[in-house]
Amino acid sequence: MMGAFKYGRGQVSISIWNDWQTDKSLWSIFKAIWTPIRNVNILVFSPVDLHIYDTLGNHVGLNYTTGEIDYQIPNVYYSGPDTEPQEISILDAIDNKYKIILVGTECGPYQIKIEGNISGSLVHSEIITGTTCIGDLHFFEIISPIDGPFNLTVNSDDNPLSQ
Repeated sequence: MMGAFKYGRGQVSISIWNDWQTDKSLWSIFKAIWTPIRNVNILVFSPVDLHIYDTLGNHVGLNYTTGEIDYQIPNVYYSGPDTEPQEISILDAIDNKYKIILVGTECGPYQIKIEGNISGSLVHSEIITGTTCIGDLHFFEIISPIDGPFNLTVNSDDNPLSQ
């Protein structure tokens, strides 16, 4: 027996086995398709460099040792350090905690905007402002539960965050 259903713009066909009720891989396909996509967008307007770390210590942002951009977190877009605003988008955020570090590149005010989306609908938006100077570090933490409702919690503190 062959089943088909529409998803997005295309059509997906799945072969349904006689014992489909016990086929765990079939359930995982359906679950993956109907799980809402959770995106996190971070924008900074200011004289700072934007960095993000996941719970495994993977990094996206400018690597000051090599001068290159690190892209160690999967499904992340980074606009680069020479853009205004700098933007990092976590597409289909699968981790539940991210650490953001802003590094001052000049003296002046900064603004960070953090947004959470579920399948394209904005569910959280927060703007935080501050001042920075060359070499200053500013720490933020994003907590996004994987199970249950998407509730983006942003913690801001100019003290290092625990891993």
